[in-house]
Amino acid sequence: MNLNGIKNKVAVATVALAAIAAGSIIAPASASAQSDWYWSNDVAKHRLKNLDLSWDNDTFDDVINASCKGKGTMIWNDSGTLRLYKHFVCAVLTDEGDLYKIRLHVKSKLTYTAEYLGK
Repeated sequence: MNLNGIKNKVAVATVALAAIAAGSIIAPASASAQSDWYWSNDVAKHRLKNLDLSWDNDTFDDVINASCKGKGTMIWNDSGTLRLYKHFVCAVLTDEGDLYKIRLHVKSKLTYTAEYLGK
């Protein structure tokens, strides 16, 4: 995919993973209409890795590797061993060799939106 000129594209991905490391995602007991889910850096990475980012111009990128760093408000998982976030900045590598950054926003246990930030 040619990424020149793409700004603030939004991707929505839904992922069903069979196994998630214990304590790496959490939702507070009082869930509201707004997202109350928090993910670890590794969960954000695994949501992106080997999955398609579907862009609003009907194109997609197959992400083969990713690295994510949580941004903003942080909470600890139940055992106090993992930092969890609702927002991430991620570097992604596609199967075509493109490397770029996105901003990922957690929407639910298995979904997120992503904004293209550039190379």
